[in-house]
Amino acid sequence: MENAIPLVQAAAVRRMTSERSYLADDDAMDDIELYDFRRRRHRGTVVWSKCRLTSVSVGVLVIGLVVGAICGYESRKKIAGKPQPQPWSVDGDKSITQKIINEVKPSEIDKHLRFLTAKPHLAGSVRDEQVLVDYIHDKWQGYGLDVVRKVSYRVLMSYPDNTTDSYVAILNNAGEEVERSSPREKAIIPQQNGSDVTPPFNAYSPSGEPEGDLVYANYGTVEDFEYLQKNNVNCSGKIVILRYGKIFRGSKVENAEAAGAIGVILYSDPEDVDPSNLPTYPHGLWMPDTGLQRGTLHTGMGDPLTPGFPSTDTAYRLKQEDAKLPRIPTTPISFGDAVKYLSNLGGPEVPKNWTGGLNITYRLGPGFTGQYAKGKMKMHVHNVYVNRTITNVIGYINGSIEADRYVLLGNHRDAWVFGAIDPNSGTASLLELTRVYGKLLHEGWRPRRTVVFCSWGAEEYGLIGSSEWAEDNIKALGQRAVAYVNIDIAVQGQATPRIRSTPPLYQALYNATKQVPNPDPEEVKQGRPTVYDTWKHMKPKGMIGTIGSGSDYAVLLDRIGVTSVDMRYDYDRNTYHISTYAMYHSAYETYDYVKEFIDPDFTYHRAVVQIWGELARNLADSLLIPLCVEDYAKFLQKTLDDFERATKAKLQEQNISLDGLKAAVQKFSQAAAHLEQQRLAIDRNNPFAVRNMNDKVMYLERAFIEPAGLPGRPLDRHLVFAPGKHNIYASSQFPGLQDALFVVDHSPDPAPAWDTFKRQLSILTFTIDAAARTLMDDTN
Repeated sequence: MENAIPLVQAAAVRRMTSERSYLADDDAMDDIELYDFRRRRHRGTVVWSKCRLTSVSVGVLVIGLVVGAICGYESRKKIAGKPQPQPWSVDGDKSITQKIINEVKPSEIDKHLRFLTAKPHLAGSVRDEQVLVDYIHDKWQGYGLDVVRKVSYRVLMSYPDNTTDSYVAILNNAGEEVERSSPREKAIIPQQNGSDVTPPFNAYSPSGEPEGDLVYANYGTVEDFEYLQKNNVNCSGKIVILRYGKIFRGSKVENAEAAGAIGVILYSDPEDVDPSNLPTYPHGLWMPDTGLQRGTLHTGMGDPLTPGFPSTDTAYRLKQEDAKLPRIPTTPISFGDAVKYLSNLGGPEVPKNWTGGLNITYRLGPGFTGQYAKGKMKMHVHNVYVNRTITNVIGYINGSIEADRYVLLGNHRDAWVFGAIDPNSGTASLLELTRVYGKLLHEGWRPRRTVVFCSWGAEEYGLIGSSEWAEDNIKALGQRAVAYVNIDIAVQGQATPRIRSTPPLYQALYNATKQVPNPDPEEVKQGRPTVYDTWKHMKPKGMIGTIGSGSDYAVLLDRIGVTSVDMRYDYDRNTYHISTYAMYHSAYETYDYVKEFIDPDFTYHRAVVQIWGELARNLADSLLIPLCVEDYAKFLQKTLDDFERATKAKLQEQNISLDGLKAAVQKFSQAAAHLEQQRLAIDRNNPFAVRNMNDKVMYLERAFIEPAGLPGRPLDRHLVFAPGKHNIYASSQFPGLQDALFVVDHSPDPAPAWDTFKRQLSILTFTIDAAARTLMDDTN
């Protein structure tokens, strides 16, 4: 009887493999089997003591049954010489694609957006943290998600002081304030007149009332301030006025502070919000002269007081004065107010590319001319810092087989005011996607891998909700996250998809958009029936952009190494050369604005949900994870070629060779090509071979993470992609090299920067070589 136990165990192993996931609950099943073996062995001993003959007969019968089961199993395993697929080796059900496409309903997206944007919902407010959190939580539970959680963190926030208005004015010769800016946007519809409408402010700006000469510094880039310095316009002790656009507003303020400015005024120039002098809201798409942009100045990611770690109850928090926050008062104004100050500015005329869309002669300053020749600029900025609880809503559909592999889908819900485009076009789309997936669950489908739906809080303040959650779960995500698909804004135009991604997702993105019907009937008439067709037509020189920062993928990609994509439907950037859509972060970004001008029938929203749903299905349900390492090899080679062309002469002067880096990239390309050959020839019935292949492609992005981070920014750790050091909205490729060369070009003593460059070149070369080795099998 004892000799039968190994045979019983073997049959049990086969039974577990053939009847259920080889990954799910293995430990629990082992305990059950072991208990069953012990129970039967104990009972057999009692019976043996009473009747040996019966026990022997039973033993022989059991052995015969087990041997017969094994033989039967092996005979069934092969039909026509081919192994029969087991549940763990079956690819995802491709019919689910069409079910997703067919089920997405524009009317549901419309309904969600109307509710989400009915009132302002600033991060930390009751509307955002209670009403909308409960709305999303309850909807997800009702849709049938397996688990839905509210995850909260206590963080440092910044708000306008509602007891005192913030504004700017000219201080005339008599010491009187004239030409005051409006402390509120003009209400155009009744909804915008509520007391809960956020006054114009820039989050994390300190309070203050600086007074001084005014200087116009264009977009506030490093190069703009260098131009002023070269032309003897000193910003030290001055207030600078900057137009929004080109770079992140927080980077503008950092540059102004470095130049010695004592205050910053930000405004949206007509060139950037109404470039063709077309009808303005409420009669058209474009920003009226009373509109303005709110926004954060925080250049970090997450709670400013707990950089790199989650804001849990036991977290160590910096003193506020030690946090990396702006030191000079900053406030936004409308271009209807800005013209009053710019038209009175003295000094030389600006260069041609500094001229905006106002009907004035743009001048540099400093100071005013004419009736205000001896006047000064005066700022009144009144903000308060508050510790508030912010909440993420996290929902799970548990995977049927690889439950320990997560496909993450996310959007933030907090807005500066109503947020009908940013972010709630994305929030409404995420809600509809969860409804579609919930319906498929109800009908019997379940993805192979776990799908995690994420509604982030406080993104607008500096990616706070997503950063805190990623930091809180950094160990688990490093082991389990397959990819992150982010939609901050779903629709801001009707021209084409705008997709920014890391290379492994390129092919999956192409394939997803090929499945989605074109929402533009005119494009269909032109012979472009799918979203992919229009996308390729509109962007023939490069369909997918490089990914930087500015949304919730940042910490997942830059610190953990989770391959990521951010996507939306966009306006025609060949026609409109503007940084973002006109109503960005204004009180005029309402549901009615979307319904009237952006997507009246929500058909473009539907297309975005269809792309999102199909991409997620492919990532979560395909036997082999659809991440293409060969596209990473092509990207590295192109980035290296572009870098060499741009820096060849400069590097030759320093006798610096890129040969080692070239060899590493070549090695990576060879390893990627070999892995793709292995992938095509893989034994799909071997769960260990499949898991090994999936791990290699999933973990590849992690191989580019440098734990020490980049010089001067230790929390930016990805050596191929990182936010631009002087514009976090932008993407920097080979950022360690680019940062060093920027200092070389802008420093009076470049020698230390060249040493940094050489060190970073060595680190990058090693990292790419090491990444190549993760694609190889050491035993082969």
